[in-house]
Amino acid sequence: MKIVVFIGAGFSSAWGLPMMRDFFAHAKIADYLSEDDKQFLTRLRERAQASHRMLEVRPGNLEDILSLCFASGQFAVDFPEEASDEYKKLCRILQDVYKNVGTRRRGYTYYSDMDINPVENLLGLYKKIHHDITLITTNYDVVLEFCLWKLQRPCCLPFTWQPSIVKGQDKIGNLYILNKKKFSPVLCKLHGSINWFNRPDEKSELRIESSIVRSQISDDEDLDDITYDEQNEFRYVEQPLVASKEYTNENVSIIIPPIVFKVQTHRCFVPIWEAAGQALQEADKVVFVGYSFPDSDNYLRYFIASNLTKPDLDKIQIVAPHATDIYNKLTKSNFGSYFKNLLEPIDTEWQSGKYSVLD
Repeated sequence: MKIVVFIGAGFSSAWGLPMMRDFFAHAKIADYLSEDDKQFLTRLRERAQASHRMLEVRPGNLEDILSLCFASGQFAVDFPEEASDEYKKLCRILQDVYKNVGTRRRGYTYYSDMDINPVENLLGLYKKIHHDITLITTNYDVVLEFCLWKLQRPCCLPFTWQPSIVKGQDKIGNLYILNKKKFSPVLCKLHGSINWFNRPDEKSELRIESSIVRSQISDDEDLDDITYDEQNEFRYVEQPLVASKEYTNENVSIIIPPIVFKVQTHRCFVPIWEAAGQALQEADKVVFVGYSFPDSDNYLRYFIASNLTKPDLDKIQIVAPHATDIYNKLTKSNFGSYFKNLLEPIDTEWQSGKYSVLD
């Protein structure tokens, strides 16, 4: 059975990462962002709101605001190293925001505290029945990859890449595997990732910070209710290197900010979108988890519709707390009758454990 799971921001919000509509409110109180970063985001909002007389803008929605800023020609969308300073600054802020998960502890968080059982249940990884899963996401974070690694089912990417060399860190694993294995999910990150970077010597191949490391946390960095090693008064935490506070990188992440215009010149996105389209064409079942089909993202709507052409597709499920509202919106949209007839809303939080793609 071939299953495609399309994962939106509602998936990562289970660990405290912001939805598009909540991004600016989240960033405003984020203690890991500088005042300069916050003022920069405020200027973006003010620039977009200056157009409100011509176009309605949702004042807190990152996608609306950045779409207007890009349309005004204020950003470049070439290779990140060749882009404008504002584009680089924005990408760095997005990287800072989307590497943080869970309950913040004095401005820092630990991936090792995440509960991965809901992910195992959602994707049906607890069953011995083999099912071919392709994961498609517009998220920048590495939460999903880390969970799969913890579940001993690391995913692979649909393009060639070069792993970074870790020095001075206790490396214990990788977020991805280089070659697909029988039970390995394929991950298509349509908008890039906070841990993807250009190779300076090879523009057509990415360098990916895939390392998972073990870090030592001392008692002055953590909460009082954590149990420490009684002798050494510290504990170890496992986390992606790109999300560790020790990690620094002067290069700009390969990510497409959430805009209406899907303009991207980087070659790596060609095989990613092709693999995602092929998976949708061959799918027996398609599930949208935490994805609300935003009105502003017409490009992705056309991409989905143009590839869901299999005549015997089983169903298209929508898993979200307000899935029925999303369903009602889609039934009034320009999606065709075939798509609408396959829709099945499931009103639940995916992390509740009440739903699995194998149900």
